[in-house]
Amino acid sequence: MICLVNSTHARYLKLGTKVCPGDLSKFYHLQVLDMVLDRNSTVPIGINNLISLRHLIASKTVYSSISNIGEMTSLQELHDFNCTSFKIAQLPCMSELVQLGVSQLENVITREEAYGAKLREKSHLEKLHLSWEYTLPQGEYGIDMNSELSSDAVETGTSKEVLEGLEPHPNLKHLHIYGYPSGTSPDWLVRTVSVTCLQTLHLEDCRELQGNKEGFSGFTSLEELMVCQCPELIPSLVQKYQNNDQGNGRWLLPHSLCILEIDDSPEMLQPCFLKDGNCLEKLVIEDSPSLECLQLCFCTALEELIIDDCKLLAALEGNLTCLRKLVLSGNSGLESLGLYSCTALEELTVENCEALTALEGNFTSLRKLDMSRNPRLKSLPLRFCTALEHLRIYYCESLDTLEGNFTCIKNFHLHDNSGLESLELYSCTSLEELTVENCEALTALKGNFTSLQKLDLWENPRLKSLWLGFCTALEHLKIYDCEVLDTLEDLRSLRGLRYVDVLRCTRLPQERLLSQGYDLCAGLERLRTDDFSFLTTSFCKCLTSLQRLEIHECTTGEVRRLTDEQERALQLLMSLQELQFENYFHLEDLPVGLYSLPSLKKLEIDNCQRISSLSEKNLPPSLEELQIRYCSKELIDVCRMLATKRSKPKIQINGDYVN
Repeated sequence: MICLVNSTHARYLKLGTKVCPGDLSKFYHLQVLDMVLDRNSTVPIGINNLISLRHLIASKTVYSSISNIGEMTSLQELHDFNCTSFKIAQLPCMSELVQLGVSQLENVITREEAYGAKLREKSHLEKLHLSWEYTLPQGEYGIDMNSELSSDAVETGTSKEVLEGLEPHPNLKHLHIYGYPSGTSPDWLVRTVSVTCLQTLHLEDCRELQGNKEGFSGFTSLEELMVCQCPELIPSLVQKYQNNDQGNGRWLLPHSLCILEIDDSPEMLQPCFLKDGNCLEKLVIEDSPSLECLQLCFCTALEELIIDDCKLLAALEGNLTCLRKLVLSGNSGLESLGLYSCTALEELTVENCEALTALEGNFTSLRKLDMSRNPRLKSLPLRFCTALEHLRIYYCESLDTLEGNFTCIKNFHLHDNSGLESLELYSCTSLEELTVENCEALTALKGNFTSLQKLDLWENPRLKSLWLGFCTALEHLKIYDCEVLDTLEDLRSLRGLRYVDVLRCTRLPQERLLSQGYDLCAGLERLRTDDFSFLTTSFCKCLTSLQRLEIHECTTGEVRRLTDEQERALQLLMSLQELQFENYFHLEDLPVGLYSLPSLKKLEIDNCQRISSLSEKNLPPSLEELQIRYCSKELIDVCRMLATKRSKPKIQINGDYVN
């Protein structure tokens, strides 16, 4: 109870949803209040009397519920001062604020009213967020965009006057303006630039805002600039000339800028700086359907470049010798990429570039390559990618060959590349993980896989044989839906197997598969299969480390129950801890020898509709959990009855525990 706390000495107080906060008016020395209130809770009485409180940790709704929040003069963070709930005249005495968010500024009408907040005098203020939230899309913040706004609230000249009155102290470092409806910037942000210490500037959803040709060059300390959903701003800042002048598209930026993120770029864009050298390390351009030409010759320090959804962009121009990361996504006009200057490039992602047919460059430093959904890409010359460690190729239907020196590659993922007919990966001596999925034309997979630890093969309908020679490090083997696969060559090399999943490979009987190496199965910990034929005494007695067995829908006929031979074989799995039966539509009876599995802790029965009974005597004493999902009503009733008799095992039915 809060009444047990000495209000005189308390400096930190945390209140949970189940704690009655009571009256806080006597906690004069409290400095930190951490509150978690649910919808039915009310703000504690006397909270505005906490004149020493520096940090209030609570949701935004709590701030708007404190009637005289302006009396809390020691607060350092006020994340949502809502001008619908408060008069902005409450802010003047809050001189210790370091972070301030002011929303619903459409309710402030005059410059004098805004100036009354005295932001100019708050020398400790470092982070300021100003928001005209009525401009948000319908539904967000509960605002109906179809409702009529007063002429004073919408009038853009009034908004400019209000923003003029909200001029912050020159010490401000971070400024975020959202939804500003005027087309004119305040003088303190454009002409005089009084916020000389500003490091980050975010302008978002200011749809009428325009600038001048000086751009943001007056912000000599600016390190990060983000312009989002301001369609008029950047076109008003770039230079435009006739006759293809070299100055076309030039945008003057501060020399100190390190990060630039924009959208709605004009047709031509050429970032430039007041000095020859610059600090720009990261450039993000998104959702710019008009952008045709991007010149980056002045961005000599650029290390990260992200270009997303610029459908008319046909080429990249610039000397990108420092570039380390390049992401190109949704740029359907790109037909070719020549990245010969990108000698420092380490990460390259190219996705959804529908017209791209070729990728060329000097990729000697490339470590990670991700090519996804580039349907016209025909070749991928990777001969000089000697440092490549991660390669991912998805949905590149026209790609029919892979050439390269892959001696350093560790992870290789191929998905839905219907043109690939064969894979010869003899140079992949460092490969640790290989996934090949839905490559319809693939018939052969070969390589020198001495370091391979995980191999996943999914839905490769023409893959007939698999050579596993020298796979001495392989621990995970997963093969799904490879209908014609009938041969695994050199299986005896697999001396480190721990996990085997083989499903829906009808020409690969697992009795024959696993009989090639009984002596190699001693380390097997998990087996997932849809073939009961592996249940033989000669094989199961070798599975001395098996901990989990998953048996899925049988592909070799309608199995109703285990044979006597299979029952005896199952009882040899002395180390088995988890057993699952899934999607067995014809299975009527569980194995009768379950009780003799001394280590079994978990039994799962999923979607086995014909199983109607479960004998309590058939459950081993070691069983801790029984899970039933999507089974018959009869089996569910039996398990519910069992749950009333005993607390062990824990019984879960369709995701809910019943005891």
